[in-house]
Amino acid sequence: MRDESLTNPNRYSLLGVECDELTIPDVLKKFEYAIDTDQPNLIIGNHNLHSIYLFHREPRMQRFYDSCNVIYIDSMLLIVLGKLLGFPLQRKHRTAFLDWYKDFLSLAEAREWRIFYVGGRQESVRKGEEWFRGHYPKLSIRFHHGFFTSCQLPALYDEIREFRPHILLVGMGMPRQEDWILSALGNVRANAIMNGGAMIEYLMGDLIATPRWLGQLGLEWMFRLVMEPRRLARRYLIEPLCLLDLLARDLATAWNWRGAQAQARRFRNPGR
Repeated sequence: MRDESLTNPNRYSLLGVECDELTIPDVLKKFEYAIDTDQPNLIIGNHNLHSIYLFHREPRMQRFYDSCNVIYIDSMLLIVLGKLLGFPLQRKHRTAFLDWYKDFLSLAEAREWRIFYVGGRQESVRKGEEWFRGHYPKLSIRFHHGFFTSCQLPALYDEIREFRPHILLVGMGMPRQEDWILSALGNVRANAIMNGGAMIEYLMGDLIATPRWLGQLGLEWMFRLVMEPRRLARRYLIEPLCLLDLLARDLATAWNWRGAQAQARRFRNPGR
């Protein structure tokens, strides 16, 4: 059940999914509110074209987003589409995690939030522990790799409960991370839970992060495709084609609405 007090009032439907109009400060305030008011398991998700493709094909992704209290936009192409549909979305409403993780970690360190991160390979996690000790020495953060078996889950749940995190970050890639979050809800508690993607791999340099200015131009996908063509060719070249029917439907609805509005104006002002 979505807590309406935490839902952004400016929520829009794009390609059959819901997204919130949020800036980076807005997203950070969601974490602050969840922790300051001791909310249980507020779920923060994000949408880009890949997640939308999976949403329409994976029931577990639909269940995850139905459970989300906050859904920020992680795609400049969605911002452009929203503007075409008449929504007041701007460049600042594209809030990819790599654009705000430094603000997030600095805030967590200053506010003494405890963060538990689940995801990544064991080597990435080991390097991550060292990196965080050097860059955020006062931050209370614990890591657990994302390659575990079902029989190891009870021990992982115990470790999370013992740590009592304010924030649980899960970085296993879509849709595994979303599926795991749903399955963990009855076993762990945090004020905020967020899907983190490959955050630890990017921070450790195991994956090359896109220059952030390319993301604001809507070209992050192109950079990533050049860097990892085999892994990402389908995601960036094939999956968007499967969303064209949803795009056509949204555009037709917007144009019909605008046509109806124009006709209504002519009816009210026949002399113009």
